[in-house]
Amino acid sequence: MDIECIYLDNPTNILVNINGDMSEEDFYTALCQQESLRETEELTNGQLLDYMTVTFNNYYGTGERATRHLTSFQSVYNSAAGIMLQAAGRICRTQNKGKDIYIMLSRRAARSIAFSDIGELPMTVEFRAVVDTIQERTLGQILKSRSLKDITAVNDTKSNRTGGFIRRLMPVDMDEDWTSENRDTWKNLRSFSLRCPGLNKSDISAMIGTKHVMNRDEQFIARNGYIDLIAPGNTYRYTMTGDYTGIKTYVNGMPVQTGKGNSSLTVYTMSEDDARLQQMLDIPYKIHDKDGREVIRKVRDYFMDNHMAVSFPHADLAMSPPVYNNIYKGALGETIGRLIINSCLNIDLEEIEDLALFETFDFSYMGQYFFDFKHWKNGYIVDKDNLVRKIFFKLRKCGGKVAFIINIISDRKRKPRLYKGTYENRGLTIWEIPYLYHTPEMELNTDALDAIMGAMNIGKTDNHQ
Repeated sequence: MDIECIYLDNPTNILVNINGDMSEEDFYTALCQQESLRETEELTNGQLLDYMTVTFNNYYGTGERATRHLTSFQSVYNSAAGIMLQAAGRICRTQNKGKDIYIMLSRRAARSIAFSDIGELPMTVEFRAVVDTIQERTLGQILKSRSLKDITAVNDTKSNRTGGFIRRLMPVDMDEDWTSENRDTWKNLRSFSLRCPGLNKSDISAMIGTKHVMNRDEQFIARNGYIDLIAPGNTYRYTMTGDYTGIKTYVNGMPVQTGKGNSSLTVYTMSEDDARLQQMLDIPYKIHDKDGREVIRKVRDYFMDNHMAVSFPHADLAMSPPVYNNIYKGALGETIGRLIINSCLNIDLEEIEDLALFETFDFSYMGQYFFDFKHWKNGYIVDKDNLVRKIFFKLRKCGGKVAFIINIISDRKRKPRLYKGTYENRGLTIWEIPYLYHTPEMELNTDALDAIMGAMNIGKTDNHQ
């Protein structure tokens, strides 16, 4: 009969201890480990420099000896959980098992398993019982026993790593093409975020267990792209030092710490109000029923018909800053913008699937007219010279004639200009539309819609609400 009992403690040899004496091999291994954590976006450039400086000083005995601990990282949790999975597997290699199998583990081991991504990997039934027990019974206790600092460290790690993952999907250069795999992943992430702006931990396990509910990309973003709110909620604040790099999250009402010398950091909010979701859902559009009669609906109806969220639920997990800003808000603007333009102008904007042109613009019409829908709060192009130059470059790349840059809504009491104006260069034109819908007066920008039709030579229509 095989062994029927095992005690699991958290492995302590995953990372080199840079605070004590190191051999030459340890020294080089430590540097490689730190660089690896930077590659996975779990360390910022500044943190990497700090850890490497300490490693060099401690190894060579130069400078002031310092102490650093590399523990609260997703990669470390995953490695520890993987080692324990292998260890537990050693008691499960026979058909001649006892009636009861005992697996005991320390609180530190349970913490690593709880915060790892191991939950959906193939495993023995015995270890599956360990994972399920931790998730269902003890995760709350583990969270309570951990300091707020540890919890936010995991959230920050996930946010920065997800930001890196999203950036790596996109071509580095404007001249490069997308890969078909990255294009499909990008589309999957956008679709998933519109359906699930918030998640409960139990939802993830249930959805991943049903293959037709979540594909591989959605499983990845559900496990890595959502952060723990500690208590059910649907909002939090965050800061960042770069373009969705150096992210710090503040959940459950935590006070924002901008830090010495960083008092100028902008504090952002992830919330339904910040996304202006309800305002967008109230925009009207028209369809024709089966008898050809005109029916006025709201965007909310379209979202509900297509199983997209019409609110941010109070849940255990919320979209990380990169998913919220780079994925969700972009997808929200595109979906609503296309719906309104198709309805008002009686046309059918086409998705851009060509790998060389994907994401240059949101949609095209007749291969000559290109549309980009924006989620701007100020309603107009900022940093005009740089952005206009890029738009002309993309328009030439697409072989188009006209680009329409359209902000979805304006919620300012004073209505902006009906359309901002045009930019022309070598026979190409950019139209800047500051809003499609003015929420205070609940009006569509019909003059801008007529201007768009005129630019496309399709004449005015009575399709505006």
